[in-house]
Amino acid sequence: MMSQIIHNHFQSNMRNIILFLAIALLMIAFGGSNYGINPVALRNSDFILANNLSDGMYLVVDEVSDETHEPVLASSSHTIVNCSELLIENNDNKFRRVIIDTSDYVPLILKVKPKTEQQTETKKKIEIELTRSVSDKLEKFTTVNLNKRIALIIGNEVISMHGIKMPITGGQFQISYCGPDMCEILVSKLINNVDSTGTK
Repeated sequence: MMSQIIHNHFQSNMRNIILFLAIALLMIAFGGSNYGINPVALRNSDFILANNLSDGMYLVVDEVSDETHEPVLASSSHTIVNCSELLIENNDNKFRRVIIDTSDYVPLILKVKPKTEQQTETKKKIEIELTRSVSDKLEKFTTVNLNKRIALIIGNEVISMHGIKMPITGGQFQISYCGPDMCEILVSKLINNVDSTGTK
């Protein structure tokens, strides 16, 4: 009887040890905390969203400097987008990524093909005109988000950022100070956003 009790106790202890080791290995594999949930991995998963963004204007949540390796996303609607070479060249802070809110945005649907105009000897500007329905959306969007910042995103990159000092009406705006090569690339992408339904 005593030997049977010792045997059962030994088996019970072995099961507990094996269970403990299995849990420990899982915690190590998944980051060592929060019962196997790795917050860094969860944050990294949001980069996938940035690869499927529609061209448009989004609300800026924050800028991400080079020193910030893993910024915390406060909402599931927030995601991180890389800045374009154009924006990196023209911003003083040299931030390379931007956190945006994807819960609401203004789609970039153009009424007509974008036009380019020489701005300086080496720089051009692109003139953009949105459809009427998108222009109305832009006016409402900028009215609600007054005194905040918006990011213009084309091809999953932040092309420019603007502070909203007053509601944007009329649906017309510019992308300024871009080099000839960058302008050509942007125009080729923007042409794909010209409304083809005939609804202006």
